Amino acid sequence: MTQQSMDVVSGLAVDRKAMQAMIDQAQDRPLAFEDCDFEQADFSRLDLRGARFTACAIAGASFQGATLADTVWRRCRGGHAVFASADASDAIFEHCDLNNASWRRARLAAARYTGCKLTGADFDGIACRGWTLEDCLLVGALVRGISF
Repeated sequence: MTQQSMDVVSGLAVDRKAMQAMIDQAQDRPLAFEDCDFEQADFSRLDLRGARFTACAIAGASFQGATLADTVWRRCRGGHAVFASADASDAIFEHCDLNNASWRRARLAAARYTGCKLTGADFDGIACRGWTLEDCLLVGALVRGISF
C-alpha cells in the first residue's frame, strides 16, 4: 500500500464551510492541518478519515458523529471539544489537552492516547475494545463501565 501525499494547511481559521470545501477538493485524499484554529466550529457528521492535526486549537469544536477513523492528533488544544458518537477507531492522540471533552457513545476501538490531559472528560457509553491510554491524566474523568 502506498501512502498518498498530503498538502498541509497551516495557520488558518477553518469553519464548517471551509472544511467541507477542503474535503470535496481533496477527492478522498487525507487532509493535514498544522497550527490551525478550529475553535467553536461545527464539524459534526463530516468524514475526516485519515486527517492529521498538529498543534491545532479545537477548544469547543464539535466533531459529533464525525468519521475520525485513522486520524492523528498531535499537541492539539481541545478543552470542551465534542467527540460524542464519533467514530475515532484507530485514531492517535499524542500530547493533547482534551480536558472536559465529551466522548459519549464514541467508537474508540484501538484508539491510542499518549501523554494527554483528559481531566473531566466524559467517556460514558464508549465502545473502546483495544484502546490504549498511556501517561494520561484522567482526574475527574467519567469512565463508568469501562474495564482497564
